[in-house]
Amino acid sequence: MFHTAPNPDGVKDLNANPSGRHSLRVSTNLVSDDLEDDLNGNSLDDVAKGDSIAQYNVGQMYEKGEDIPQSYTKAMHWYMKAARQRNASAQNSIGILYRDGKGVPQDSSEAKEWFFRAADQGHAVAQFNLGMMYQQGNDLSKAMEWFIKAAQQGHAMAQFSVGAMFYVGEVVPRDLSQAMEWYKRAAAQGYSIAQFSIGAMFDGGEDVSQNYSTAAEWYFKAANQGYANAQFNLGVLYHHGRGVPQDIPKAVEWYRKAADLGLSQAQHFLGLLYHVGDVVPQDKLKAMEWYLKAAEQGDANAQFDLGVMYDDGDSVALNHHKAAEWYLKAAQQGYSEAQHALGETYRHGKGVPQDYQTAMEWYLRATEQGHADAQVNIGMMYQHGHGVLQDNQQAFEWYSKAAAQGSAIAQRKLEALAQREQ
Repeated sequence: MFHTAPNPDGVKDLNANPSGRHSLRVSTNLVSDDLEDDLNGNSLDDVAKGDSIAQYNVGQMYEKGEDIPQSYTKAMHWYMKAARQRNASAQNSIGILYRDGKGVPQDSSEAKEWFFRAADQGHAVAQFNLGMMYQQGNDLSKAMEWFIKAAQQGHAMAQFSVGAMFYVGEVVPRDLSQAMEWYKRAAAQGYSIAQFSIGAMFDGGEDVSQNYSTAAEWYFKAANQGYANAQFNLGVLYHHGRGVPQDIPKAVEWYRKAADLGLSQAQHFLGLLYHVGDVVPQDKLKAMEWYLKAAEQGDANAQFDLGVMYDDGDSVALNHHKAAEWYLKAAQQGYSEAQHALGETYRHGKGVPQDYQTAMEWYLRATEQGHADAQVNIGMMYQHGHGVLQDNQQAFEWYSKAAAQGSAIAQRKLEALAQREQ
């Protein structure tokens, strides 16, 4: 995906290190054709005379399976030989194997220790890896410290991470100018996430004048590297003609690229386009296919929309039980529309046993997010004593909350309730 960004695992590029290439040639040219047999016989130790670069490069060959059978265990063996001579690249590689549990049991403490040994020698990739471990352990101050060390050496992902720290403002005061500066350093090296982030700042006018054209330029850079979020946002710009001429076919093309890469937001949106049929020919079966792809990734919007299609029998066999299952998945993620729909399902016993208490629980969850229809329905349950003691005062209060949000139904309920009270 990333054309010029550093390798996230810190794997050494032998083509970028002439001395490394030379050491590897010496190592491989002086052993028999069956390199693995010679390695098992330890003859390479004698040939390389303890050269740590050669040892590290052999470890790389085993880790990648280049010309010899891939073996993390043997890679670790050769990395250890090099690491004992304080070869920082080997120390970093040992950290990676411990971090990922390859060839050794996964051990975060060991990984951190080896990353530190390499980082302490100024190894930028190890500094970044160490920062990531501190970040995952919620020690953001330490993470920032190591990210900065790596970033100052030109490590693109570290530069982006420093920018993200300034953008979020948890461990340092929020500073969008600093965020932009670090994003630009990473973006200049072709780091697609940084390019996307710059585009998003221009798109939203964050610390810069809103400029859709500039946003599109940055999105293009990231999108052309296969970054799905940038592809989706570029589709949005083409859809609405922001910064680029409006072009619906191009918008759909970019949406599809992002969706094909597995971006659930794009998959759901494509489903919506096919469902509604205003910019593409309506095709509800395609809509369901895209909803399902997104829903299976946990996209709450898609889960809810799938539920609605099953609830209405919209291009699928009517199935209230399946609808309830999809509503539940979305509701458990806090999606208020699904919480309200699930309340309706239990209140009316559609696809599930009728259960006023469970209905009330889901309505209440939806009202925590200000869902007006759920407020109306709670009012109705109090008014009619469904699962609760009949209480017109409680009904009045819930109708009033919904009416205050502009609910015409709630207003009519209030008027009817007032007439009965007279």
